[in-house]
Amino acid sequence: MRDLLLRPRWLVLHLLTLVIVLASFRLGWWQWDRFQSIDGRGLNLGYTVLWPFIGLFTAYAWWRLLRMEAERADPAQAPLQAVLEDDGDQVTAAAAPATARPVSARAAAAEAQLARLRSGSEPRAPENDQPAQDRDSGLAEYNEYLAALRRADERPDSPAQMEAT
Repeated sequence: MRDLLLRPRWLVLHLLTLVIVLASFRLGWWQWDRFQSIDGRGLNLGYTVLWPFIGLFTAYAWWRLLRMEAERADPAQAPLQAVLEDDGDQVTAAAAPATARPVSARAAAAEAQLARLRSGSEPRAPENDQPAQDRDSGLAEYNEYLAALRRADERPDSPAQMEAT
């Protein structure tokens, strides 16, 4: 991480971050002085609080950017968050192989979908042990049940119709 601090392309970022942090704290101080003057308002007090938060957020974003760059530069020392296995369980860093990289469930699903598209194979529906006639008869029974419920709701003496009136 120390080498990131000395790279020429990062020096501009470091200087810019320093300028923003110092300027935001100075602007917060200036707003505090304006608030304490005779014509100071509550708005000045709000800016007194806001400007330091802007500086702190800038410092946090700078620190986080450096951490992400260091992890990308040296993946062996980056903390391994989780590795997805075939069954969907997560493995801790101690049980995971050293060469594995952390992936999220969304990234793993996207990679699987991309692999299916590249191979040209379509995902297959799960095999069903029931014969086609049994499935069709079960579907017909269910549809008849739904039709009976609909007919019961359409009768004038049904509870649904009584609530509507």
